[in-house]
This record gives sequence, structure tokens and C-alpha cells, in this order.
Amino acid sequence: MIKKYPQHHLAKQSRFRLASALYESQKYEESAQTFKEFSKSGSGEALAADALFNQALAWSRAKNDPLTLKSYEELLRRFPRYPKQEWIWLQVALLQEEAGQWRKAIDAYTHVLNNREERLQAQLAIGRCYEKLKNIPLAMKAYEKLLSLQPKNDSRRLSGLARLGLLYEIKKQQNKALNIYVEVSHYPLEATLAKLVQQRMQFILRRQEEISKAN
Repeated sequence: MIKKYPQHHLAKQSRFRLASALYESQKYEESAQTFKEFSKSGSGEALAADALFNQALAWSRAKNDPLTLKSYEELLRRFPRYPKQEWIWLQVALLQEEAGQWRKAIDAYTHVLNNREERLQAQLAIGRCYEKLKNIPLAMKAYEKLLSLQPKNDSRRLSGLARLGLLYEIKKQQNKALNIYVEVSHYPLEATLAKLVQQRMQFILRRQEEISKAN
């Protein structure tokens, strides 16, 4: 049916079921290709969008990041009202960042900032991408926005603020850096981060004491 009458609605439905079966059988590349054929077969918009989404998932399971990214980008372009928009934008952003496409990643992360569950991760990543672009002022602004986000003890928030403290030090803004480190130190930290924060606080306090004595 699929080969003989490829445009017949039953053939299209069979192709979707075949793609799903291939996915369940962990034949991810074949599944992705079959979903791709279905999404371009002129099927109804809802099913075509689902096929594109499943195509991206299959490429992801096949560990083909470029085609995963391409599939998600096509999904967003063709079906801008598809559900799970913010989740899809997050996947796009993560893949773009991994590929070194930092400006594109920043744009993608901004689409996630209204998502209560993911905005901390997105805000942290925006700062990180600006650092990769060596745009320290914008990186600092991105990290500063973590100050107002909840929950206060979230590890992503705290690691971003610690990074902000280091950037303040680089910019010779020692008092701002110290205030950030004090803020971060109020919460339970992963051992490496806790050690870093304590070391930086002690360094700044020693410098301030030396300057005070010198005056």
C-alpha cells in the first residue's frame, strides 16, 4: 500500500504507524527518515507536526545532533503554534550552544524565560553564552537577573551568581563581588563551589584589611 499508493490516506497512516514501530524497535535512524517522509506527504497539519516532533526525538535517540536541531527548527518554523513550544525552544538552544552557535542560542533561550520551571536554566545559559562571545557587560547583566529569581537556593541560580562575583572582581568591583559571595554562602552549595566562594570572600576581605592598614 505505502509503495503502490503513497498518497492514499491509508498509506499515509501506515507510514506513521511504521515510523512509530521503528522507533519502538530502537531503529531510530529509519524511524526518523520515515517520520520525515510522512511530514512531507501532505497529511493533515496536526499529524504532520507530530511527525516532525517525533522525527526530532528519533534523531536525538540516534545521537545525531545536527539533524535533531534541524528537525526542531523546521517544526518551529512550520508549526509556530505547536504545543510544548518552550520545551522545544530549550532543546534548540541547548543544541545551538553545544554547536557553538552562541548568538542563536541566546535568542532561543529568550523564548524559554517565561517558563517557570526552565527560566533559571535559560537565564544562566544566556550569561554563559555571552561569556563565550566575550561580551562581559551583557554576561553580567544576564547573571544579575538571577538575583530576583526563585527558588533562591536553586543550584543553577547560585552557580550563576558565583560566576557574577568573579566577573565583578575582574571589573575591580570588589564590594559588589563580596556582597554576591555573601548572598551565595547563605545556601547549601556543592563542595567545589562552596570552596571557591569561601576562598574569594577571604581574598577580598584580606585585601580590604591590607588597604585599610595601609591608609
